[in-house]
Amino acid sequence: ARAVARLFVLTAVARRHLRLAYYLAGPQIRQDLTLAEWETGAIPVVPYPVDPKRLAEPKVEFVHPAETEFRVLVWSRTHPAESQYFVIALIDTPRGWLVNTWAPAAGGAVPVG
Repeated sequence: ARAVARLFVLTAVARRHLRLAYYLAGPQIRQDLTLAEWETGAIPVVPYPVDPKRLAEPKVEFVHPAETEFRVLVWSRTHPAESQYFVIALIDTPRGWLVNTWAPAAGGAVPVG
């Protein structure tokens, strides 16, 4: 689940390799969008300018046999001193772990200094 969460951030959230991100998205995130619609980038995923070199390892917030939730710190590629916490929840499906929720965490911005 952790590897899927990281890959989703690097693809869907960063708006890169959207075809791959489509296959990592669960039904709540996909919202019946087709692959062609998804690839336009107009997707129900809060975007962030992810710095892939500084992406923190997702920290477990909640574990259940069919669902796992992580909190992840994402650093900005465009503003290196800025970062944001997000919550990402995955569901276990016959196809493997899929991202079903992605949202800014409460009090999400991280102060610098």
